[in-house]
Amino acid sequence: MNRYTWYVFSIQDEDGKFYAFAERISNSNNLVDYARQATTMNACDSKKEAKKIAASWNETFIKNGTANKWLMPGREAAAS
Repeated sequence: MNRYTWYVFSIQDEDGKFYAFAERISNSNNLVDYARQATTMNACDSKKEAKKIAASWNETFIKNGTANKWLMPGREAAAS
């Protein structure tokens, strides 16, 4: 059994802008603690899938002008 699951979170910052990132969370952790600030949260089967979803969310945020200021085109916002 996999002891970790990858999740993708999108977060709205204090300026109303968004960013998404992938994070590995132990199955024994309380997800409510992680999800409190999240606008969306997706469970993923792999790190690759999580990074792909985070990159897709960030591309959308950039295109529609709602991206957090530190997100730049081509920059991947995913935890390692």
